[in-house]
Amino acid sequence: LALTDLTGFYRDVLAIQLGSRIAIANADAQDAVDRIARSSTPERTLRRIEAVIACRRALDRNVAPLLAVEAMTMALRAG
Repeated sequence: LALTDLTGFYRDVLAIQLGSRIAIANADAQDAVDRIARSSTPERTLRRIEAVIACRRALDRNVAPLLAVEAMTMALRAG
């Protein structure tokens, strides 16, 4: 569930970066969404979304959770 929430967070970041007028799902985190949207690019945000999705897939394939989350964390920092 946390990975779904994280994907939604980055979807909101991407929506702001692309100038979308849709309502964001994470209104309670509007300041963080805006801050990350300003300090990043849409390409980096897409890479972050892909990292979260890759983590979910790894967990579905029974990869050790700590390893999957650590790999995702490193990708989020680099992304």
